[in-house]
Amino acid sequence: MQTGLSPRSEITSNTNISFPKPIRASSEGEVALKTSTRAICILVLFLLPAAGHAAKKDKTGIGPGPMVITPEEAAIVADPDNGIEHAVILAVEVNRDESFKTTNEITFHFRAKILSNEARDLADITLPYNIRRGRLKNWWARAILPDGTVHELAREDLEEQITRKGKTKVTDYAKLKGAIPGVEAGAVIDYGYMFQADGGLGSSVVAIQRGYQVRKFHYRWVPYLRPNYLITHQEERGIELTSDKRSMTIKAENLPAVDREPYGPPFSESQAILYIYYNSTEIYQPKEFWDFIAKNTEEIISDYMKGGKEMKEFLARIPLPEEAPLEVKLKALYSWIGKNIENTGLRSSERREAQARIDTDKDFSASVREVLDTKEGEQWQVNLLFMAFARLLGADADMVNVMDRTEGYWDLRLMNASQFDDFLVAVKAPGEPNDKYVILDPGSGLPYGRIRWWYTMVRGMLCTKEGAEMVTIQSPKADENGSVYEAAIGFEDDGELQTMSWTWSATGQSGYSERLRLRGMKPDEREDRLFELCGTDGDFEVTSATAKDLDSLGEALEVVCEAESFTDGIGDNVGTYSMSLIGPWIDSLPVFVEEKRETPIIFRYAWTSHSSVDIKAPEGFMPRGGYNPISADTSLGKYRLFIAPTADGYHVERKFSMPHTSLAAKHYEGVKKYFDFIKLSDETTLEFVRKPAQ
Repeated sequence: MQTGLSPRSEITSNTNISFPKPIRASSEGEVALKTSTRAICILVLFLLPAAGHAAKKDKTGIGPGPMVITPEEAAIVADPDNGIEHAVILAVEVNRDESFKTTNEITFHFRAKILSNEARDLADITLPYNIRRGRLKNWWARAILPDGTVHELAREDLEEQITRKGKTKVTDYAKLKGAIPGVEAGAVIDYGYMFQADGGLGSSVVAIQRGYQVRKFHYRWVPYLRPNYLITHQEERGIELTSDKRSMTIKAENLPAVDREPYGPPFSESQAILYIYYNSTEIYQPKEFWDFIAKNTEEIISDYMKGGKEMKEFLARIPLPEEAPLEVKLKALYSWIGKNIENTGLRSSERREAQARIDTDKDFSASVREVLDTKEGEQWQVNLLFMAFARLLGADADMVNVMDRTEGYWDLRLMNASQFDDFLVAVKAPGEPNDKYVILDPGSGLPYGRIRWWYTMVRGMLCTKEGAEMVTIQSPKADENGSVYEAAIGFEDDGELQTMSWTWSATGQSGYSERLRLRGMKPDEREDRLFELCGTDGDFEVTSATAKDLDSLGEALEVVCEAESFTDGIGDNVGTYSMSLIGPWIDSLPVFVEEKRETPIIFRYAWTSHSSVDIKAPEGFMPRGGYNPISADTSLGKYRLFIAPTADGYHVERKFSMPHTSLAAKHYEGVKKYFDFIKLSDETTLEFVRKPAQ
């Protein structure tokens, strides 16, 4: 139950104190960054979609491609050895003009040849602009088939999708979506538009390189102020940049496809990306910029957390050990907040619905006392509440801005605060050096000192009144994230029915993400997910799947499963009966099939797994005998499989640990062999023989 991750390069936004993250670069080439509407609260603001008609080249020179497949396009065929397999992007052309006073324009053209059904999603179009704040002035979208047939996606066939509800229809955030019909292997798709936005276009992340080869990339930007930009992998990919007094143009040709290696860095780390933004601080040196952001953040936080006499009186009512050391008080405070202040973002679906009926119009003001009065708050508000009380206790308590490492890492060169996704809290005794900070995640529901895994193994920005400092958020140790399986397997009806029951207990990060997922689901969806966790894709029928106490975030997640499987029966002529140990009571391992590796191997977290399985022999049978223990004790991890006969069957103990969150590519062959060895060992066949006649 692990996923791949790793670093990113750069990101963008406008200044001051905004902590939203950038949106991943889209296939359309433009996606706005998230920007914050208040100092700490992380809210999403996308760009804009709208209306339009016919298809001629406009003043930018950008317009539809040929209505036929050209001979050069017809000659393009799959060539996996040269990086051409499912599609080739023939052209990406953009003209972004922000020189207007009240409106701004984006003209866009995309053309690609589809080589297999795997790339048909290139014909799924989402305009990354808010239809409520602009107009689609020009539009075309078509699929040209090898026999010359042309299928059109008309403007009126685009569907409006509201992605964020506003107080009125005008303030809704709505996009236009559609799919070009009739796309098949060998077809060429061609679509484009000119969108006119009411207001600014904001900062953007533009994918220069994609998962398919790009034959031509051409992007012209006319900014309205001094522009800031960053092009990743520029020199190594041969990307050209030219500029004049009014605009800048980025060009590239024959860019290779970027592969996604499993359990590797985020896609954005490997691909060439253009980040464009405006820097309203007018500070253009990284150290000075981040120091400015950190100091400004600290000023806002200090003002935000002012509570005076009332705050001190409330703190005095919290049951903290009076004569205890500061760290003990901080742990007690952390625990009290976790039990008494509800993080509204972690509510179960039932709690969300019940609360919505009570206070649908409720809005939180930017006040710590507001959280205390209501006994609830968003993640950021709970974090700030802890910071406020920690400071009243005499601790140094500061903000640490972090990024989700499944999407990227903080890049100091990109002078834009919106690359951060969230913030944590760092505490220490006054006067201690900064390396004594303990980093905490108060609103998460995790124990003191534990951090949500996607914010570990990253560099965070510590914000103090002196300026910014880089800190590393360490990942948890393997024994803090464990899965324990206890299973019992038996036979009924002369061996015609195999019965199975087991419990999965997951501690630390192993159960945290799944618990949040289950809590957020509606009851019927939750039931489906529990059956899925119990193995509905196996060769047996899951008859029961339940989870215990989903409300206790800090406790182990416990899922109880029951299943049965009908067999062909065990006839009197069968002298030996064999069965595999494999089942959902054995934790699955990452699958690596590629022969070579170029990027690091990155797991969610280090983890352990322990399976204890009791298998009862079919009626009239007994275990054949003992098995030699199988073990591997290496620098890459430890594994042990112990199978012992019992009075009526077998008892199996399987233990596994992966102590590493990240491994260099040079270890790939070793990891692959290690996992292959474990998988082969897990496939051990258990044998039962007929009992001697009495």
